[in-house]
Amino acid sequence: MKKVVYNGKTYSSIKEFCKEYGIRQSYFSYCSKNGYSIEEILNHPKHKRSVDHNGQMYANIKEMCKFYGIEKGTFLARLDRGWDLKDALTKPVKKHSFASQDHLGRSFCSISSMCHFYGISFEAYNVRIKSGWSKQKALTTPVMTR
Repeated sequence: MKKVVYNGKTYSSIKEFCKEYGIRQSYFSYCSKNGYSIEEILNHPKHKRSVDHNGQMYANIKEMCKFYGIEKGTFLARLDRGWDLKDALTKPVKKHSFASQDHLGRSFCSISSMCHFYGISFEAYNVRIKSGWSKQKALTTPVMTR
């Protein structure tokens, strides 16, 4: 078994290290074999976002968002818009009555979560609605890919 030393702490195995930092062992091994340092692996945005503003670590972004009761898509969109980590996780989601229900009357906390449920992007939905499509057609018509 290969030991890992990081920040003055010795881990008895790669598995132990990966578990503590919420990294898949296969990902860590792949990056290590390709010359990435432990610091580079841990600071990759994919992993950096699984640590909240209080320093609490989560297995992944999905688990962190679940803890804070926010949709992963909403969280990532907020970060992309420049929000800081604390606000992206803790600010309440504004519920818009026009966005909270699909054509069948199912309630969603946001348009993004409704789109995610139907497997389409928010952008595709928005373009379709602005083009005059019905909500049902906008949500249920598959998106064409090239």
